[in-house]
Amino acid sequence: MKKIISYTIFNVFGVLFCRYIWGSPTFDNNLDNIVIIAFLLTFFELILKPVINLLLLPINILTLGLIKVIINTVGLYFVQFLIDNFKISSITSQTIVWEGVTIAPMQFQGFASYVVLSLTLSIFISVVTFFTKSKD
Repeated sequence: MKKIISYTIFNVFGVLFCRYIWGSPTFDNNLDNIVIIAFLLTFFELILKPVINLLLLPINILTLGLIKVIINTVGLYFVQFLIDNFKISSITSQTIVWEGVTIAPMQFQGFASYVVLSLTLSIFISVVTFFTKSKD
């Protein structure tokens, strides 16, 4: 139960972080909606994802684990399918200038926007989980 609550809280902040960084996903700003989205992501992460990983184990071995990115992306499709007002739109990054090097803006549409959001959410959750892990 503690794991479900902590993952749900992490997903709430992760979805809000992705929205702040990329401007996508779009959803209603009421707390109930955000918690339902986070709970569905938690359900996918803790219940469905291990089953999918087990079923796709041979493909996971052949692709050296890269299929996990696709599995995380399926989680975002799952939530978008179940929640009507949860939409993932195209993502456009800003121009980055660092130490004289300019990185042009990039635009991700369709499946690529799901992959970028999935990677951003996974990295955010991994970092937060690392820093909140208890030392037993």
